[in-house]
Amino acid sequence: MVLDKKNGFTLIELIVSVMIIMGMATLVLANYNSGQQEKELNLITKQLEGEIIDLKTRALAGTNIKLPDGEIVNPEFYSLVLQAHGYQVLVNNAELVKTVSWQKVDLSPAAGCQIVFLSGGSQINFSDECAVSGQTSLTINITYTPLAETKQIILNSLTGQLQN
Repeated sequence: MVLDKKNGFTLIELIVSVMIIMGMATLVLANYNSGQQEKELNLITKQLEGEIIDLKTRALAGTNIKLPDGEIVNPEFYSLVLQAHGYQVLVNNAELVKTVSWQKVDLSPAAGCQIVFLSGGSQINFSDECAVSGQTSLTINITYTPLAETKQIILNSLTGQLQN
């Protein structure tokens, strides 16, 4: 009696192989998503830092600014007003220049904490809502809710320097 040799894989072998590949793909995808969220948090932090540096530079230079309605003004001061999920940029505490908001991001201190850059000067003032009485620096916490991770920006009111 002659036995036939089998060519190929059994159904069990194929199922096990597919399960192993699916498990590996799940791990790779989870790491990729985590990396993307970390990248988004870093991008938001850099955007806020860039806005602070830009406003500080404009205030020091005393440059004119074009408002959204097309009017050009020479501001006495610029304000960055922190909100729960973003910020607003104002000139002379009245004219809205822009609003930035993010989903999945919480800022603290918020609820109207105002950072004021006076034109022609290097000193920065903080409103009472920032809760920094007697301190020379403000710590801004940026929390990315999907990661539950927080980054900090520390702004020195005397030197205008940023730390993170």
